[in-house]
Amino acid sequence: MSFEGVTEHKIDTQIKGWERSNNECISDICKRMILTARNRGAMPNSIGDLTKISQFLFNYDPIRILENYSNWEELFDEIERNYTPPGPMDKDNKKNYWVQFTKSIISISKFLKRFKDIKEFNDFVEVFYHDEETRVALPLLLEKEIFGFKFALACDFLKEAGYPEYIKTDTHIKDIFMGLGLTEEEEDYQIFKDVIRYAESINEKPYEVDKLLWLVGSGKFYLFEDENGNEFEINTSKDEFIEKVQDKLN
Repeated sequence: MSFEGVTEHKIDTQIKGWERSNNECISDICKRMILTARNRGAMPNSIGDLTKISQFLFNYDPIRILENYSNWEELFDEIERNYTPPGPMDKDNKKNYWVQFTKSIISISKFLKRFKDIKEFNDFVEVFYHDEETRVALPLLLEKEIFGFKFALACDFLKEAGYPEYIKTDTHIKDIFMGLGLTEEEEDYQIFKDVIRYAESINEKPYEVDKLLWLVGSGKFYLFEDENGNEFEINTSKDEFIEKVQDKLN
């Protein structure tokens, strides 16, 4: 709030983003998972705009995807025949982004085909809400089930898909929690549990704690624009934040 242009409205809008998630069907979850699978390394630059290949994914219906492609190679071939992406497609190179991405799409579809509707998927997620020990099991499960999903990426999917009991253990949360002595571990698994435990101790949603600390670390209010039409951003410092909090505690 000490920065010019930062208001309670801006902060609340950013940290309440989970309330605006609107998943109406399994296809919405499938699309979000596929977007998450693309969000690693330089993959977004190679894959490009997801809408360009949506025609090959049947409106992100996992059942129809599996009915039309029995494996990732068939999906890869279909896209290669009909679309020229921004990045190279090399089927023989297992590190090629398109190889990895099409493998992710098929494994996502196989995982989601077991859910008949969005309610069943929501019920499945909420089974893990009991405490931080059970909650951490779901991203670990997704890491095993979905090709290309690591723990942090699985957490990011859950957090951004509208499940506010989840956080992503990014560099800002790690640095702030370690700097304030709220965790003694650098391992994502343990930091995840410590953030969940802390959020519950102050009666706040883990998502909102995550977003607030991300704002502290990044200064990026991506939902707002400045007077020049650019993303509203402040020159914040998580090191200064940690120092100020420690001074108050002492």
